[in-house]
Amino acid sequence: MHYRIFVTILLIALLTLAACAVSAPPEGGLETTMQGQGADSGTSVAMQIEFWTLLTGNLARALDQQVQAFNQSQDKIRIVNVNQGGYQELQQKLLAAVAAGNPPVITMVDYINVPFYAQQGVFEPIDSLASEEDMADFIPALLDDLSYKGQVYALPYNRSTQGLYYNKDLFAEIGLDPERAPETWDEFRQFSKQITESAEGRYGTYANFTRWYFEPFIYQWGGRMNDEECNPVFHKEGAVEVMTFFRNLYQDGYATLPSNLSGTFDQQALEFVNGDVGMMLQSTAIQSFIGDTVDFTWGFSMLPAGPAGRAVTHGGGNVAISAKASDEEKQAAWEFVRFLTDAERSAEFHMATGYMPTRYSVLEMPEVQAFHKENPSWLVSVKQLEFARPTACVVINVPEYHNIITEAIARVIINGEDPEAVMNEAASELQAAIDTLRAEGKLIQ
Repeated sequence: MHYRIFVTILLIALLTLAACAVSAPPEGGLETTMQGQGADSGTSVAMQIEFWTLLTGNLARALDQQVQAFNQSQDKIRIVNVNQGGYQELQQKLLAAVAAGNPPVITMVDYINVPFYAQQGVFEPIDSLASEEDMADFIPALLDDLSYKGQVYALPYNRSTQGLYYNKDLFAEIGLDPERAPETWDEFRQFSKQITESAEGRYGTYANFTRWYFEPFIYQWGGRMNDEECNPVFHKEGAVEVMTFFRNLYQDGYATLPSNLSGTFDQQALEFVNGDVGMMLQSTAIQSFIGDTVDFTWGFSMLPAGPAGRAVTHGGGNVAISAKASDEEKQAAWEFVRFLTDAERSAEFHMATGYMPTRYSVLEMPEVQAFHKENPSWLVSVKQLEFARPTACVVINVPEYHNIITEAIARVIINGEDPEAVMNEAASELQAAIDTLRAEGKLIQ
Protein backbone atom coordinates (compact mmCIF):
# COMPACT_ATOMS: atom_id res chain seq x y z
CA MET A 1 0.00 0.00 0.00
CA HIS A 2 1.35 3.44 -0.88
CA TYR A 3 2.92 5.30 2.04
CA ARG A 4 0.73 8.42 2.32
CA ILE A 5 -2.49 6.49 1.64
CA PHE A 6 -1.43 4.07 4.37
CA VAL A 7 -0.83 6.92 6.82
CA THR A 8 -4.11 8.66 5.96
CA ILE A 9 -6.15 5.48 6.44
CA LEU A 10 -4.27 4.74 9.65
CA LEU A 11 -4.91 8.24 11.01
CA ILE A 12 -8.66 7.96 10.35
CA ALA A 13 -8.79 4.58 12.05
CA LEU A 14 -6.72 5.73 14.98
CA LEU A 15 -8.82 8.83 15.56
CA THR A 16 -11.86 6.60 15.91
CA LEU A 17 -10.02 4.26 18.25
CA ALA A 18 -8.59 7.11 20.28
CA ALA A 19 -12.04 8.56 20.87
CA CYS A 20 -13.09 5.24 22.39
CA ALA A 21 -9.88 4.32 24.17
CA VAL A 22 -8.80 7.49 25.98
CA SER A 23 -10.20 7.64 29.48
CA ALA A 24 -11.77 10.82 30.77
CA PRO A 25 -9.67 12.64 33.39
CA PRO A 26 -10.66 12.10 37.00
CA GLU A 27 -13.10 14.50 38.60
CA GLY A 28 -11.29 17.74 39.24
CA GLY A 29 -9.48 17.84 35.88
CA LEU A 30 -5.77 17.92 35.11
CA GLU A 31 -4.71 19.32 38.46
CA THR A 32 -6.21 16.25 40.15
CA THR A 33 -4.18 13.98 37.88
CA MET A 34 -1.06 15.91 38.85
CA GLN A 35 -1.18 15.10 42.55
CA GLY A 36 2.07 13.41 43.54
CA GLN A 37 3.80 14.26 40.26
CA GLY A 38 5.99 17.13 41.44
CA ALA A 39 8.24 18.12 44.29
CA ASP A 40 5.36 18.90 46.62
CA SER A 41 1.91 17.66 45.69
CA GLY A 42 -0.43 20.60 45.31
CA THR A 43 2.30 23.19 44.84
CA SER A 44 1.24 25.86 42.37
CA VAL A 45 3.35 25.79 39.22
CA ALA A 46 3.51 28.13 36.27
CA MET A 47 3.15 25.47 33.59
CA GLN A 48 2.30 21.78 33.33
CA ILE A 49 3.45 19.87 30.27
CA GLU A 50 2.71 16.32 29.18
CA PHE A 51 5.64 14.13 28.15
CA TRP A 52 4.63 11.04 26.18
CA THR A 53 6.97 8.14 26.84
CA LEU A 54 7.41 4.60 25.50
CA LEU A 55 9.62 2.69 27.93
CA THR A 56 8.33 -0.15 30.08
CA GLY A 57 9.38 -2.01 33.23
CA ASN A 58 12.64 -1.05 34.89
CA LEU A 59 13.50 1.28 32.01
CA ALA A 60 10.28 3.24 32.56
CA ARG A 61 11.05 3.54 36.26
CA ALA A 62 14.56 4.84 35.54
CA LEU A 63 13.13 7.46 33.19
CA ASP A 64 10.43 8.48 35.66
CA GLN A 65 13.03 9.04 38.36
CA GLN A 66 14.72 11.56 36.08
CA VAL A 67 11.40 13.25 35.30
CA GLN A 68 10.71 13.61 39.01
CA ALA A 69 14.25 14.90 39.60
CA PHE A 70 13.50 17.72 37.17
CA ASN A 71 10.18 18.49 38.85
CA GLN A 72 11.88 18.63 42.23
CA SER A 73 14.68 20.87 40.94
CA GLN A 74 12.42 23.89 40.33
CA ASP A 75 8.84 25.09 40.76
CA LYS A 76 8.12 26.81 37.44
CA ILE A 77 7.50 23.76 35.24
CA ARG A 78 5.94 20.43 36.06
CA ILE A 79 6.35 17.55 33.62
CA VAL A 80 3.62 14.91 33.53
CA ASN A 81 5.02 11.54 32.46
CA VAL A 82 2.32 9.90 30.33
CA ASN A 83 3.42 6.39 29.42
CA GLN A 84 1.85 5.29 26.16
CA GLY A 85 3.14 1.70 26.11
CA GLY A 86 5.86 0.52 23.72
CA TYR A 87 7.19 1.91 20.44
CA GLN A 88 4.29 0.80 18.27
CA GLU A 89 1.64 1.93 20.77
CA LEU A 90 3.13 5.40 21.10
CA GLN A 91 3.52 5.70 17.32
CA GLN A 92 -0.17 4.94 16.79
CA LYS A 93 -1.27 7.43 19.45
CA LEU A 94 1.11 10.10 18.18
CA LEU A 95 -0.22 9.75 14.63
CA ALA A 96 -3.75 10.14 15.98
CA ALA A 97 -2.79 13.20 18.04
CA VAL A 98 -1.07 14.83 15.06
CA ALA A 99 -4.11 14.19 12.87
CA ALA A 100 -6.35 15.74 15.52
CA GLY A 101 -4.10 18.81 15.67
CA ASN A 102 -3.27 18.23 19.32
CA PRO A 103 0.17 16.58 19.59
CA PRO A 104 1.92 16.43 22.98
CA VAL A 105 4.35 19.27 23.68
CA ILE A 106 7.12 16.73 24.35
CA THR A 107 7.25 13.15 23.12
CA MET A 108 9.60 10.24 22.83
CA VAL A 109 9.88 8.95 19.28
CA ASP A 110 11.51 5.99 17.58
CA TYR A 111 14.59 6.99 15.58
CA ILE A 112 13.05 5.49 12.44
CA ASN A 113 10.10 7.92 12.50
CA VAL A 114 11.90 11.22 13.12
CA PRO A 115 12.58 12.16 9.44
CA PHE A 116 8.92 11.55 8.52
CA TYR A 117 7.64 13.79 11.32
CA ALA A 118 10.25 16.43 10.45
CA GLN A 119 9.13 16.41 6.82
CA GLN A 120 5.54 16.94 7.95
CA GLY A 121 6.53 19.88 10.19
CA VAL A 122 5.46 18.10 13.40
CA PHE A 123 8.66 18.68 15.41
CA GLU A 124 10.54 21.86 16.26
CA PRO A 125 14.17 21.89 15.05
CA ILE A 126 16.39 21.35 18.07
CA ASP A 127 19.05 23.55 16.48
CA SER A 128 16.80 26.56 17.09
CA LEU A 129 16.84 25.87 20.83
CA ALA A 130 20.24 24.37 21.68
CA SER A 131 23.63 26.03 21.58
CA GLU A 132 26.26 24.89 19.07
CA GLU A 133 28.52 23.93 21.97
CA ASP A 134 25.85 21.72 23.50
CA MET A 135 25.05 20.03 20.19
CA ALA A 136 28.75 19.36 19.56
CA ASP A 137 28.87 17.17 22.69
CA PHE A 138 26.42 14.61 21.27
CA ILE A 139 27.97 11.60 19.51
CA PRO A 140 27.38 12.50 15.83
CA ALA A 141 26.35 9.01 14.72
CA LEU A 142 23.37 9.20 17.07
CA LEU A 143 22.13 12.38 15.39
CA ASP A 144 22.30 11.04 11.81
CA ASP A 145 18.86 9.46 11.91
CA LEU A 146 17.38 12.42 13.80
CA SER A 147 18.18 14.94 11.07
CA TYR A 148 16.27 16.19 8.07
CA LYS A 149 17.63 18.65 5.50
CA GLY A 150 20.55 19.59 7.71
CA GLN A 151 18.61 20.20 10.93
CA VAL A 152 18.24 18.01 14.02
CA TYR A 153 14.67 17.36 15.14
CA ALA A 154 15.11 15.18 18.25
CA LEU A 155 17.80 14.39 20.79
CA PRO A 156 18.93 10.83 21.64
CA TYR A 157 17.93 9.35 24.98
CA ASN A 158 17.69 5.55 25.11
CA ARG A 159 19.88 4.46 22.20
CA SER A 160 21.42 1.06 21.61
CA THR A 161 23.11 -1.20 19.10
CA GLN A 162 22.80 -4.92 18.46
CA GLY A 163 25.07 -7.41 20.21
CA LEU A 164 25.54 -11.01 21.32
CA TYR A 165 24.82 -12.34 24.82
CA TYR A 166 26.30 -15.71 25.77
CA ASN A 167 26.21 -18.08 28.73
CA LYS A 168 29.79 -18.40 30.01
CA ASP A 169 28.96 -21.23 32.40
CA LEU A 170 27.41 -23.27 29.60
CA PHE A 171 30.42 -22.55 27.37
CA ALA A 172 32.77 -23.89 30.05
CA GLU A 173 30.56 -26.92 30.66
CA ILE A 174 30.83 -28.11 27.04
CA GLY A 175 34.46 -27.20 26.43
CA LEU A 176 34.17 -23.75 24.81
CA ASP A 177 36.32 -20.87 26.06
CA PRO A 178 34.01 -18.91 28.38
CA GLU A 179 35.93 -15.70 27.75
CA ARG A 180 35.59 -15.84 23.98
CA ALA A 181 32.42 -15.22 21.99
CA PRO A 182 32.25 -16.28 18.34
CA GLU A 183 34.02 -13.76 16.11
CA THR A 184 32.37 -14.74 12.81
CA TRP A 185 29.04 -16.20 11.72
CA ASP A 186 30.79 -19.42 10.73
CA GLU A 187 32.04 -19.70 14.32
CA PHE A 188 28.57 -18.78 15.55
CA ARG A 189 27.16 -21.79 13.70
CA GLN A 190 29.94 -24.05 15.01
CA PHE A 191 29.30 -22.89 18.59
CA SER A 192 25.54 -23.36 18.15
CA LYS A 193 26.08 -26.89 16.87
CA GLN A 194 28.42 -27.79 19.74
CA ILE A 195 26.04 -26.41 22.37
CA THR A 196 23.03 -28.22 20.92
CA GLU A 197 24.82 -31.55 20.57
CA SER A 198 26.66 -31.39 23.91
CA ALA A 199 24.06 -29.94 26.25
CA GLU A 200 20.99 -32.15 26.36
CA GLY A 201 17.74 -30.27 25.90
CA ARG A 202 19.47 -26.98 25.10
CA TYR A 203 19.92 -25.01 21.91
CA GLY A 204 22.79 -22.98 20.60
CA THR A 205 20.76 -19.89 19.86
CA TYR A 206 17.44 -18.43 18.75
CA ALA A 207 16.35 -18.68 15.13
CA ASN A 208 14.41 -15.45 14.80
CA PHE A 209 15.64 -11.92 14.33
CA THR A 210 13.75 -8.68 13.77
CA ARG A 211 13.95 -6.13 10.97
CA TRP A 212 16.44 -4.20 13.18
CA TYR A 213 18.99 -6.96 12.51
CA PHE A 214 18.15 -7.39 8.85
CA GLU A 215 19.96 -4.18 7.84
CA PRO A 216 23.35 -4.93 9.46
CA PHE A 217 23.18 -8.53 8.25
CA ILE A 218 22.82 -7.31 4.67
CA TYR A 219 25.86 -5.07 5.12
CA GLN A 220 27.85 -7.87 6.76
CA TRP A 221 27.20 -10.10 3.76
CA GLY A 222 28.48 -7.36 1.46
CA GLY A 223 25.17 -5.98 0.23
CA ARG A 224 23.15 -2.79 0.36
CA MET A 225 19.59 -2.13 1.41
CA ASN A 226 18.98 0.29 -1.44
CA ASP A 227 20.88 2.04 -4.21
CA GLU A 228 21.67 5.77 -4.42
CA GLU A 229 18.16 6.47 -5.71
CA CYS A 230 16.52 4.66 -2.76
CA ASN A 231 15.46 1.65 -4.85
CA PRO A 232 15.57 -1.63 -2.84
CA VAL A 233 18.48 -3.87 -3.87
CA PHE A 234 18.84 -6.13 -0.80
CA HIS A 235 17.10 -8.99 -2.61
CA LYS A 236 19.98 -9.01 -5.10
CA GLU A 237 22.75 -8.20 -2.62
CA GLY A 238 23.07 -10.49 0.37
CA ALA A 239 19.49 -11.17 1.48
CA VAL A 240 19.28 -14.66 0.02
CA GLU A 241 22.56 -15.68 1.66
CA VAL A 242 21.55 -14.16 5.01
CA MET A 243 18.18 -15.87 5.06
CA THR A 244 19.63 -19.18 3.92
CA PHE A 245 22.15 -19.09 6.75
CA PHE A 246 19.55 -18.59 9.46
CA ARG A 247 17.02 -20.93 7.86
CA ASN A 248 19.62 -23.71 7.85
CA LEU A 249 20.54 -22.98 11.45
CA TYR A 250 16.92 -23.53 12.41
CA GLN A 251 16.24 -26.49 10.12
CA ASP A 252 19.40 -28.27 11.28
CA GLY A 253 18.11 -28.06 14.85
CA TYR A 254 20.78 -25.76 16.29
CA ALA A 255 18.37 -22.90 16.97
CA THR A 256 14.96 -22.60 18.56
CA LEU A 257 12.22 -19.98 18.53
CA PRO A 258 11.49 -17.82 21.58
CA SER A 259 8.30 -18.73 23.36
CA ASN A 260 7.17 -15.10 23.08
CA LEU A 261 7.93 -13.89 19.55
CA SER A 262 5.93 -10.68 19.90
CA GLY A 263 6.92 -9.75 23.44
CA THR A 264 9.37 -7.18 24.75
CA PHE A 265 13.12 -7.76 24.73
CA ASP A 266 13.08 -9.37 28.17
CA GLN A 267 10.08 -11.56 27.29
CA GLN A 268 11.82 -12.78 24.14
CA ALA A 269 14.87 -13.69 26.24
CA LEU A 270 13.08 -16.19 28.50
CA GLU A 271 14.90 -19.30 27.22
CA PHE A 272 18.28 -17.59 27.51
CA VAL A 273 17.47 -16.39 31.04
CA ASN A 274 16.48 -19.96 31.99
CA GLY A 275 19.77 -21.33 30.64
CA ASP A 276 18.15 -23.27 27.79
CA VAL A 277 19.80 -21.23 25.01
CA GLY A 278 23.53 -20.61 24.91
CA MET A 279 23.68 -17.44 22.81
CA MET A 280 21.25 -14.65 22.04
CA LEU A 281 21.23 -11.74 19.60
CA GLN A 282 19.76 -8.81 21.48
CA SER A 283 20.01 -5.11 22.21
CA THR A 284 22.68 -3.63 24.48
CA ALA A 285 19.73 -2.15 26.35
CA ILE A 286 18.90 -5.24 28.42
CA GLN A 287 22.29 -5.77 30.02
CA SER A 288 21.02 -4.52 33.36
CA PHE A 289 17.99 -6.83 33.12
CA ILE A 290 20.17 -9.83 32.27
CA GLY A 291 22.57 -9.08 35.11
CA ASP A 292 19.73 -8.75 37.61
CA THR A 293 17.87 -11.85 36.42
CA VAL A 294 20.12 -14.77 35.46
CA ASP A 295 21.85 -17.07 37.92
CA PHE A 296 24.82 -17.84 35.65
CA THR A 297 27.88 -15.94 34.46
CA TRP A 298 27.22 -14.21 31.15
CA GLY A 299 29.09 -12.19 28.58
CA PHE A 300 28.20 -9.60 25.97
CA SER A 301 30.13 -8.94 22.78
CA MET A 302 29.88 -7.33 19.36
CA LEU A 303 27.86 -9.02 16.65
CA PRO A 304 29.91 -11.66 14.83
CA ALA A 305 31.46 -10.48 11.58
CA GLY A 306 30.07 -11.54 8.23
CA PRO A 307 31.92 -12.26 4.99
CA ALA A 308 32.27 -8.50 4.42
CA GLY A 309 33.21 -7.66 8.02
CA ARG A 310 31.36 -6.05 10.91
CA ALA A 311 28.36 -3.76 10.68
CA VAL A 312 25.64 -2.60 13.06
CA THR A 313 22.87 -0.06 13.10
CA HIS A 314 21.66 1.84 16.10
CA GLY A 315 18.12 2.44 17.25
CA GLY A 316 15.98 3.41 20.19
CA GLY A 317 14.05 6.33 21.63
CA ASN A 318 14.62 10.06 21.32
CA VAL A 319 12.98 13.20 22.65
CA ALA A 320 11.26 15.79 20.44
CA ILE A 321 9.33 19.02 20.96
CA SER A 322 6.13 19.88 19.10
CA ALA A 323 6.33 22.63 16.48
CA LYS A 324 2.69 23.39 17.29
CA ALA A 325 3.46 24.36 20.90
CA SER A 326 3.42 28.01 21.92
CA ASP A 327 6.71 29.86 22.29
CA GLU A 328 6.31 29.72 26.07
CA GLU A 329 5.66 25.98 25.96
CA LYS A 330 8.64 25.40 23.67
CA GLN A 331 10.95 27.25 26.02
CA ALA A 332 9.65 25.33 29.03
CA ALA A 333 9.88 22.06 27.10
CA TRP A 334 13.46 22.85 26.13
CA GLU A 335 14.39 23.44 29.78
CA PHE A 336 13.23 19.89 30.51
CA VAL A 337 14.69 18.28 27.37
CA ARG A 338 18.05 19.94 28.03
CA PHE A 339 17.94 18.54 31.60
CA LEU A 340 16.88 15.05 30.49
CA THR A 341 19.56 14.75 27.80
CA ASP A 342 22.45 16.37 29.64
CA ALA A 343 25.62 14.47 30.50
CA GLU A 344 24.62 13.72 34.08
CA ARG A 345 21.30 12.12 33.12
CA SER A 346 22.86 10.27 30.20
CA ALA A 347 25.50 8.81 32.52
CA GLU A 348 22.87 7.77 35.07
CA PHE A 349 20.69 6.07 32.48
CA HIS A 350 23.66 4.39 30.77
CA MET A 351 24.97 2.85 33.99
CA ALA A 352 21.50 1.84 35.19
CA THR A 353 20.38 0.11 32.01
CA GLY A 354 23.03 -0.67 29.36
CA TYR A 355 21.83 1.91 26.84
CA MET A 356 24.75 3.77 25.32
CA PRO A 357 25.93 7.16 26.55
CA THR A 358 24.79 9.84 24.12
CA ARG A 359 27.52 12.43 24.75
CA TYR A 360 31.29 12.44 24.51
CA SER A 361 31.56 14.10 27.92
CA VAL A 362 29.88 11.12 29.59
CA LEU A 363 32.82 8.91 28.66
CA GLU A 364 35.19 11.33 30.42
CA MET A 365 33.40 11.24 33.77
CA PRO A 366 35.50 9.52 36.48
CA GLU A 367 32.47 7.66 37.85
CA VAL A 368 31.60 6.34 34.38
CA GLN A 369 35.18 5.29 33.69
CA ALA A 370 35.25 3.44 37.02
CA PHE A 371 31.94 1.78 36.16
CA HIS A 372 33.30 0.62 32.79
CA LYS A 373 36.27 -1.04 34.50
CA GLU A 374 33.82 -3.10 36.52
CA ASN A 375 31.38 -3.58 33.62
CA PRO A 376 33.41 -3.57 30.39
CA SER A 377 30.54 -4.95 28.31
CA TRP A 378 28.70 -1.63 28.78
CA LEU A 379 31.24 -0.14 26.36
CA VAL A 380 30.46 -2.58 23.54
CA SER A 381 27.79 -0.30 22.08
CA VAL A 382 30.21 2.62 22.00
CA LYS A 383 33.00 0.58 20.42
CA GLN A 384 30.59 -0.72 17.79
CA LEU A 385 29.86 2.81 16.56
CA GLU A 386 33.00 2.41 14.47
CA PHE A 387 30.99 -0.09 12.40
CA ALA A 388 27.62 1.68 12.54
CA ARG A 389 25.68 2.47 9.37
CA PRO A 390 22.95 5.11 9.07
CA THR A 391 19.42 3.87 8.60
CA ALA A 392 18.72 2.95 4.99
CA CYS A 393 16.63 5.27 2.82
CA VAL A 394 14.06 2.57 2.08
CA VAL A 395 13.59 1.93 5.81
CA ILE A 396 13.05 5.60 6.66
CA ASN A 397 10.55 6.16 3.87
CA VAL A 398 8.28 3.13 4.16
CA PRO A 399 6.59 2.53 7.53
CA GLU A 400 5.27 -0.79 6.19
CA TYR A 401 8.91 -1.95 6.03
CA HIS A 402 8.71 -3.39 9.53
CA ASN A 403 5.78 -5.67 8.75
CA ILE A 404 7.03 -6.59 5.27
CA ILE A 405 10.47 -7.71 6.45
CA THR A 406 9.19 -9.34 9.64
CA GLU A 407 6.76 -11.45 7.62
CA ALA A 408 9.46 -12.32 5.08
CA ILE A 409 11.82 -13.51 7.82
CA ALA A 410 9.12 -15.73 9.31
CA ARG A 411 8.19 -17.18 5.92
CA VAL A 412 11.77 -18.18 5.17
CA ILE A 413 12.97 -19.36 8.58
CA ILE A 414 9.83 -20.80 10.15
CA ASN A 415 7.83 -21.86 7.08
CA GLY A 416 10.88 -22.89 5.05
CA GLU A 417 9.84 -20.96 1.93
CA ASP A 418 12.32 -20.18 -0.84
CA PRO A 419 14.53 -17.24 0.25
CA GLU A 420 14.93 -15.80 -3.23
CA ALA A 421 11.21 -15.77 -4.01
CA VAL A 422 10.29 -14.27 -0.63
CA MET A 423 12.98 -11.56 -0.80
CA ASN A 424 11.98 -10.63 -4.35
CA GLU A 425 8.38 -10.26 -3.22
CA ALA A 426 9.37 -8.08 -0.24
CA ALA A 427 11.54 -5.86 -2.44
CA SER A 428 8.71 -5.48 -4.94
CA GLU A 429 6.32 -4.24 -2.23
CA LEU A 430 8.86 -1.71 -1.00
CA GLN A 431 9.69 -0.57 -4.54
CA ALA A 432 6.05 0.24 -5.20
CA ALA A 433 5.95 2.53 -2.15
CA ILE A 434 9.23 4.21 -3.12
CA ASP A 435 8.02 4.80 -6.70
CA THR A 436 4.85 6.49 -5.46
CA LEU A 437 6.75 8.76 -3.08
CA ARG A 438 9.21 9.71 -5.81
CA ALA A 439 6.38 10.56 -8.22
CA GLU A 440 4.79 12.80 -5.57
CA GLY A 441 8.10 14.51 -4.74
CA LYS A 442 7.89 13.29 -1.14
CA LEU A 443 10.83 10.89 -0.98
CA ILE A 444 13.09 11.55 2.01
CA GLN A 445 16.77 11.30 1.05
